[in-house]
Amino acid sequence: MIEGDKVIFDTFNEMVSKYEKLDSLYNLNKVDSKYVHRMTKGIVAFKIHITKIEAKAKRNQNYPVERQELVIQNLENTRNHDDIKIDTLMRKNL
Repeated sequence: MIEGDKVIFDTFNEMVSKYEKLDSLYNLNKVDSKYVHRMTKGIVAFKIHITKIEAKAKRNQNYPVERQELVIQNLENTRNHDDIKIDTLMRKNL
């Protein structure tokens, strides 16, 4: 478990920065500090050491070409590096 208000806030802020869209107006540093303090009291923060990841790449290959192309278009429109990689892999499958 992670303890300490500052550590929890920093971890939470890091997640917000990572997972909010680039053009998101949400900024944890602009939220009322009293509210954030109360919010962190309700959070049980923890870190997990991952030793193994198993995955399977499907990339929508069982769907019609039209649907695959639509997914590719939506992936193209993001700025996310991983989405762009998936877009490239899906194009190879068409």
